[in-house]
Amino acid sequence: MESMWRKWLSALQDPPVWQMSFFCVANLLNYMDRGIIPGATMEFESFIQSSEELNGTKQADAALAALQSSYIVGYSLASLLMGNLIHKCSKFRLVGFGLLGWCAAAVLAGFSRDANSYVLLLLARMLSGVGEASFQVVAAPFIQDHAGESQGAWLGLYYTAVPLGTAIGYVYGAAFATSRLTWAGAFFTEALLMLPMALYCFSMREHAAQAKTDPEGQSPLTLSLLAGEEAEAAEAPQPRPQTEATAVEKADPGEDAIGLKKEMMIVLHNSLFWFVALGYAGYSAVIMGFATFGPAFVMGLGFFDDEKEASLTFGLIVSIGGIIGTPIGGLLLDRAKRWTQRMEDRRQQLAEPARGESAPLSVRSASLIQVLVWIVLGSTLSFSVIESTNKAFFMVMLGVGITLLMAPTAGMNLSLLESVPQENRSLAVGMGVFIMHAFGDVPSPIIVGAIKGALAPDCTPRGDPAHIPDECEDQQDGLRETLYILNCWIFWAILGFSIALYLSRMKDRI
Repeated sequence: MESMWRKWLSALQDPPVWQMSFFCVANLLNYMDRGIIPGATMEFESFIQSSEELNGTKQADAALAALQSSYIVGYSLASLLMGNLIHKCSKFRLVGFGLLGWCAAAVLAGFSRDANSYVLLLLARMLSGVGEASFQVVAAPFIQDHAGESQGAWLGLYYTAVPLGTAIGYVYGAAFATSRLTWAGAFFTEALLMLPMALYCFSMREHAAQAKTDPEGQSPLTLSLLAGEEAEAAEAPQPRPQTEATAVEKADPGEDAIGLKKEMMIVLHNSLFWFVALGYAGYSAVIMGFATFGPAFVMGLGFFDDEKEASLTFGLIVSIGGIIGTPIGGLLLDRAKRWTQRMEDRRQQLAEPARGESAPLSVRSASLIQVLVWIVLGSTLSFSVIESTNKAFFMVMLGVGITLLMAPTAGMNLSLLESVPQENRSLAVGMGVFIMHAFGDVPSPIIVGAIKGALAPDCTPRGDPAHIPDECEDQQDGLRETLYILNCWIFWAILGFSIALYLSRMKDRI
């Protein structure tokens, strides 16, 4: 018992633990910010219709969607720049300045209400995305370098902030919007919460990463991040070939920092990265399609009559599925990595396999295998409930399916980090974000909406209060066909990750 307390005390005194915790909290506040507008849509639509630029407009829905899209545009473009800037300045100073910009954007968003300016709010949302990019490109590689054998758990915790923060943001935004402080108060308050964290970045010390490159030139092996293993590797006088990755490691960053265009070409010429990123995009397309039209689907199928009840129930299912599935997936990823390592150690003790006969399973390949297992299980459950007419069975199985689909989050991000040389990971995160949005969650709602409009045009909530027209009952088959098409999008993800696994195993054998 005493040794356990000493272990915990030692962990709390370890600066990287505090720094990883900092990233988790910052991500939570960031996604809380993302949930403010969806949590108070009526108040924001009212503001848009009375704003100086769009006074009396009938396109409030489109203008509201543009607020969310502007955030994604700012985030996606800035991620590319931030991913390269990390070679030219301290990562924590980059995060600090980015979060200060995030705080300024939140203040601008709050002032936009008093200024009655939709354009100012639109600009503020775009700048918020720029601020987020500064820490998103740093956080995942930093966790990979310093989490040791708990990489999956820490990555799972970090990405759990996505569903948890969004859920909190819905409630937070609605509570402020209906209070005397209004939704402007929500932005001002979150700026005050984030400001100390932004200032804390400038006092952070950078610690040497424990990651290393495999002697055979394979992708960085995260199993070797343990301090003890690093010490053993230092003692072993094994020659290390001069690969492209090691050459950049030895270069002085201030003397010969790689340019954005050149580094982008390095990442873009990596076929493994492409298939991991495209698989992630296909996965994101399915999740966003469900999140956007989920309430309309369950209302159209006759499970709910009230839009608020449908939205609340579906939102809770998605949030709880993410809050449970994401950290569990990360923990099981760590267990799978340790089991793989034990099996490899046991095999090497029995007999050394001939080269090319049976290559050891890298962390990258183990992550991709787990990703595929989770996605296949989750999508199978999602397919199985489409024809159901029982409300309880449909909602329960849908919840289990979403939980399983959220579980591979840590594995997908770890495999993305492992797909490129160590020094290109931050830009890979930024480019992965750009690809995910460009080919996944941005076009997905547009395409699914068009299909749904063609196959079940009357299965859209109408009126105030919103209800489903009676004509929808004759179009439920079209609604189910739409669900089948949306689910089939997951085959894109399965194909992408399968090809990535094949390429990864080929690299394992080199």
